[in-house]
Amino acid sequence: MDRSDKHREVEINLITSGTLRYWLGGAQAELQQDQAAVFWADVPHQITGFTPDCSYFVVTIPVSSFLQWNLPEDFVKAILHGRLLMYDFQDRIAFESERFGIWEQELANHAPDSQAIFQLEIRAWLLRLAARIPLEPVPSTNQHSRGAVLLAEQIAGFVTENATRPISVQTLSEHFSLHPNSVMRLFKRVFGCSLGQYITEVRIFHAQRLLATTDELIQVVALESGFNSMSRFNQAFRKTLGCSPRDYRNGSRQWSDKAD
Repeated sequence: MDRSDKHREVEINLITSGTLRYWLGGAQAELQQDQAAVFWADVPHQITGFTPDCSYFVVTIPVSSFLQWNLPEDFVKAILHGRLLMYDFQDRIAFESERFGIWEQELANHAPDSQAIFQLEIRAWLLRLAARIPLEPVPSTNQHSRGAVLLAEQIAGFVTENATRPISVQTLSEHFSLHPNSVMRLFKRVFGCSLGQYITEVRIFHAQRLLATTDELIQVVALESGFNSMSRFNQAFRKTLGCSPRDYRNGSRQWSDKAD
């Protein structure tokens, strides 16, 4: 990766062979064969090197889903506070690799109910992982009530599901029966960013996927990602990722060629 990346999701890497090195939030990390890592991908991160035999799976989970899965509190806090959580599967890596391969194949083939099944199984996988990784408690700095957090999570989930369509504070206000100012203040307090910023980041991440995995025209990618003008799309893309959509597409394909 020629530049650091960030997206408002939880990311899982499972290394099946070789070594992968990356920079995460100002620190270097190295993952060896048989290891898995879980981290908050909104922290800037960048692959800095890998061995020729490196092979790994990547799973990304929208934060709205991650927060609704009732995972252990210390596990969730550690991730959202920027910690890189690692686990060595050792002699279980063949089993884990097969499991991830099945998920990948089912999702790619659009098997019946594949998304729902995958969410159930990856949640169970994270529950097992949380039980295996010893964690030091993260000091709590969040003074929000559980009700406020749950409501903010619901707003984030609604935005994630509808960001590629026209959406506004008024839309959210009507859907959740809240004053527009209350929607914005609640979201800012719980997630630490403005609602507009979150909507833009979700749209940009959707565009990243399309640019990396399809040959659709960039203008089409912009429209399908929820942007109503190319100038707005280009401006938001550069501000978020530091490059143009075209450069990102070219870079992702070069990375894919190296990985192959």
